[in-house]
Amino acid sequence: MAAFHSNQKSQDGWIVRLTGLGGATEELDIIQAIPESDKPRDVELGEPSYVADLEFDSTIVKSMLLEFGPLERWDVSSSGKAKRFNAHGTFFEESSARDATSSLHNKQLSFSETTKLSVWLVASAKFKIPAKIYDVVRPQIEAQKKIWEREYIRSFEIPSKGLYRILKLEGDNHRLVVQAKEHIERIVGGKIVRMEGKDLRCGNFRKDGEENKRIKTIEDAFKVVIVPDMRRSQFRVFGLEERPENTLEEITKILQDCISESHAIELNDADFRWTLAGGLRSLKSQLGEGKVTQKYRSIFIRGSKADYNEAMAIITSKKATSFGTVSSSEMECTTCLCEAEDPIRMSCDHIYCSDCFVQMCESEMTATREFRIRCVKETGSNGKVCQKAFSVSEIQEHLPSETFEEVLEKSLESYITRHPADFTYCPSPDCDQIYRVASLYMYELSQFAPWKAMHQIRR
Repeated sequence: MAAFHSNQKSQDGWIVRLTGLGGATEELDIIQAIPESDKPRDVELGEPSYVADLEFDSTIVKSMLLEFGPLERWDVSSSGKAKRFNAHGTFFEESSARDATSSLHNKQLSFSETTKLSVWLVASAKFKIPAKIYDVVRPQIEAQKKIWEREYIRSFEIPSKGLYRILKLEGDNHRLVVQAKEHIERIVGGKIVRMEGKDLRCGNFRKDGEENKRIKTIEDAFKVVIVPDMRRSQFRVFGLEERPENTLEEITKILQDCISESHAIELNDADFRWTLAGGLRSLKSQLGEGKVTQKYRSIFIRGSKADYNEAMAIITSKKATSFGTVSSSEMECTTCLCEAEDPIRMSCDHIYCSDCFVQMCESEMTATREFRIRCVKETGSNGKVCQKAFSVSEIQEHLPSETFEEVLEKSLESYITRHPADFTYCPSPDCDQIYRVASLYMYELSQFAPWKAMHQIRR
């Protein structure tokens, strides 16, 4: 906003000087801002006292923040005619953010005598939600936004491609943002339906699968979304808020009846390579296409005990097949060996179904070997497997937030277990903190739980 400065009356009228104008201001902008009755006869623009350079200026501001600690993220945004630019810096430590806010707010900037830095401490939470779930719970989120506005919590969707929607919350009040975050988690968590005595991994939930068709019928009948959670053998149901109270009970009974009895066969490394080299197709040809499914390192047989015994005999004998190495389609999923549904292409250029990739990551979390998520695509007739380890950013891109957090926890747990000389768990009762072993003390790795009290233990 411009300020009137050094007003003085000349022989012909008043001379008004405006200061604090943006660098992109033009004569026409000033004329249009003044009422017709007060239109000036002439407008002259002087030389700018400061010319904005977004890249240079933002670098200076970033360096000021870095004096208080390392940044996890740094994002800058500015419109062409704006007098100022906005930047978001995320510190690894909350204490660094608080110190920077108290020290830098209203601080004079070195590159402009008339410009000060405005700094606010902002709490934020970000959610990566499957699109089909977000679409059905959107009315609940929209209704909640009115409450958040009264609490000065900003909510907005971040543009994203693919199968997920990203929702972000921001606010100055940390406690209220935490409450809003917990509310969103309850909304996107859905209502849980547990399958007693049934293993959902055995079901065929592909688009053309029998179980998936039955679930689709239930969704259409009750106007809800049902998502199978294979690892926990349960379903999550979304969109029940406007349905009668007994709807969940009805859905539970129908789901329990529509999941077939089946048998699971866990595969060792040799069995797994055999299935990739044509063994799975051999099983399907002998037992029937609809009776056999594979989910990463497990084979599931839908049928009688005799079908299960026959499958075990085929796998044990590693009966030679004429199928050779599987390479029938460039869009064939690496793990289920079918045409990929919602395909994702990894950095090694191999294809996975979106759901199959999630299941592969979940399966790795239950493995006893070193935790590492790698590509399992067989790349040659000699049984050689790709084995490329996926990066954290690549895994995060293709996993929902909840699963990605679990992957990080498992990765940390695996790392701690393999480095007992460097890390240990706190021996205090009911404390799950991790410490780095030093010569005299063990210090808490506070970045994993910065909100908890810190212990100090003498060895």
